[in-house]
Amino acid sequence: MTPLNKVSNPNTGDAHQSHSAQRFVIRRLRRLIPKRSSELSWTAAERVATAQGALAARLADRSGHDVVDFIGTLPVVRIELDKHLPDSHISYWDERSRQWAIVVRATDPGIDRRSSVLHEFKRILDRGHELALYDPRYPHGHVQAEVAADQFASSAMMPTKKVRSAIAQGADVPALVKQFRVTPARVARRLSDLNLIPITTPHSKGGKHHEHEHAPHERSSP
Repeated sequence: MTPLNKVSNPNTGDAHQSHSAQRFVIRRLRRLIPKRSSELSWTAAERVATAQGALAARLADRSGHDVVDFIGTLPVVRIELDKHLPDSHISYWDERSRQWAIVVRATDPGIDRRSSVLHEFKRILDRGHELALYDPRYPHGHVQAEVAADQFASSAMMPTKKVRSAIAQGADVPALVKQFRVTPARVARRLSDLNLIPITTPHSKGGKHHEHEHAPHERSSP
């Protein structure tokens, strides 16, 4: 297996200089999980995933890294590529190196590998908190965990303010795909979550787009 990219090595360059701060990233993200004796509602668990993704994006911006690369700089995380991996992505605790290993399939497209890293990072954040976040009855809880991981990935790759700004400036779906390096399907889901629709007005030259707001969903996005 090979590293996903150069920034995945936490012992080089500016990543090494911020080593002490990075040590607490996972702890800080886990603090967003409410401490309760009973399990959260699914809506609350989804809000946690969205808030964690938003915080991860902000921390990455402050470090000057893309959010996926930022995760790769964390000393406790190792990201690897494996062309023989049967599934798109897995994660596990490597007792020998004392790191969380995120392994993604090398033959998947780059856009898919990015979302796979974030998906597994959310599963790492959830370790030890699954019963509080999701319905413990199988397979319902497992499905919730998978959806929450995907929600985290969308929130981290497509921060709310940046998406709203892009839409306000007339970005359409292809432009958003290019800007955020995500799939069209993820763009569509994220716009739906944020109650945003890029609308092409037929009377405007070049198909200028405008923001269109609906009534807010029960789910909120930070």
